[in-house]
Amino acid sequence: MTRFAIPLVSLPFLLAACSAFGKPPAGTIPVTFGKSTLNCEIAATEAEREHGLMFRRDLPADRGMIFVFDEPHAAQFWMKNTPLPLSIAFLDQDKKVLNVDEMAPYDETHFHSSKGLAAYAIEANEGWFTKNGIKAGDVASFELPAR
Repeated sequence: MTRFAIPLVSLPFLLAACSAFGKPPAGTIPVTFGKSTLNCEIAATEAEREHGLMFRRDLPADRGMIFVFDEPHAAQFWMKNTPLPLSIAFLDQDKKVLNVDEMAPYDETHFHSSKGLAAYAIEANEGWFTKNGIKAGDVASFELPAR
């Protein structure tokens, strides 16, 4: 019979790993659509919204960005300086999906617009919403941290 011993010096690392299990990565909030969850960075200021995911070369499969608007409005996005192919979902103030659109890298000629007044927009890797069966009319669940 073989015995394994965990040195006491490893215990803090083991405990930290266990306590982090099931939590979203630091600096993100979970956005849930039914059984699918996307861990989103928050873009809540004008500067954060303007920068978005520009210049990013990779985005983990379960990650995205949620854009929080000051007021619901007819939102438009484009792909200036964005090398990643992305999908975008526009949500109203009740967190209901207005529409989903696919966005090609570096495309500065097409504007992707909300079909209604958007309070939020969520960007994810290309095809994430389709792959998870998310469409207009679905409702997201998330809690924004206090500002």
